Amino acid sequence: MEALPEPPADLALLARAPLHDDLLFEQASRLDGWVLGMGDRLSMAHSVEARVPFLDHRLVDLAASLPPRRLLKGTNEKWILRAAMQGDLPPALAQRRKRAFMAPSTEWLFGASPPGWVQDALSPARLAAAHVFDPKAVAKALARVPQARGLEAMALGMSLTAVLSTVIWAEQFAVGDVRGP
Repeated sequence: MEALPEPPADLALLARAPLHDDLLFEQASRLDGWVLGMGDRLSMAHSVEARVPFLDHRLVDLAASLPPRRLLKGTNEKWILRAAMQGDLPPALAQRRKRAFMAPSTEWLFGASPPGWVQDALSPARLAAAHVFDPKAVAKALARVPQARGLEAMALGMSLTAVLSTVIWAEQFAVGDVRGP
């Protein structure tokens, strides 16, 4: 009996699991410029030496070769790592849900002492001149930031960052600089 020929390379790509495509996309689009860059800048800014042990090429290659059922168990991410470290980590740490790495930009930009340029950009006059956002609604959101926690704080930060970016963009590209001469 004659052996079947190897499938074409593009067929092998089609057979790859969607999870692998998602992970490859994250690696190509966010890892270098965002995740590692932000972590590097933040750790250096606070004189912390951060190491990224899971980026050893041998470990990355091994993880990329594992089937999705070994990478995820239901919605539980990193379960193979947790299983490998069982007995070496305290149970509270091993069972803790994965947390996103988030820079405290909401606090930096909209907290108790926002930078002057942010206060200026989100002033009622500039918001009104940009003709995009209701200044009263923005003021209400800004007032809510100090007591907000968890998902509410994250949502407020994302929304206010979008407002800030849009106002600055509108002034520069859409309606001109509304701050005057």
